[in-house]
Amino acid sequence: MKVRALLDAMDPLCPVDCIGIHGILQKGVMTKLADLSALYEMPCSTSSLQWDAIAIRGCITMPKSMQGDALEIVIDTRHQHTGGIPTRFCHRFLIQYQEEVYAKETTQFPMGDDRALIDSKDLEVIKTTEDDVDIVQWAFMHLYGYDPEIYTNIGFGYQIYHKSTSLFSFPCGEFSAWKHPQLMATYTLIS
Repeated sequence: MKVRALLDAMDPLCPVDCIGIHGILQKGVMTKLADLSALYEMPCSTSSLQWDAIAIRGCITMPKSMQGDALEIVIDTRHQHTGGIPTRFCHRFLIQYQEEVYAKETTQFPMGDDRALIDSKDLEVIKTTEDDVDIVQWAFMHLYGYDPEIYTNIGFGYQIYHKSTSLFSFPCGEFSAWKHPQLMATYTLIS
């Protein structure tokens, strides 16, 4: 289980720009999510999302002080804030972007809930660096339960992992969006 070992070896950093947020995403428009740089008086990671009928796309920008080795992205295609455990509509992805760039769904289901994992060919990732800022762009297609015509709320959360140290003074593994899907940001999809 190479992916699990990779995640276990890294300390998570908290991306608090996702927790407890509710917003609106217009179809086909890349929308920047909350930027908390002014609140913390230091550059923070920022994220943007875009959706259409086929895929959810995103971009996470990390200044030098926030750069890590991998991202964990969590998307709930039918986010309703009703349960404290992930359902089959929750997707957990690992994006490795330092030595080689790849994405893989690493979802682990509660007992009794099961579905096929997303094929890696349906996950696209591009990493660039501009002026000491890492930019990771991604597109996830064919997500289980993703039907924006019927289910217009999605949940979103992410963590930046760094294999040597955490930039925050408290461990935030217990605040993982994966472990607590009710804490994910909720976005309403509009056409």
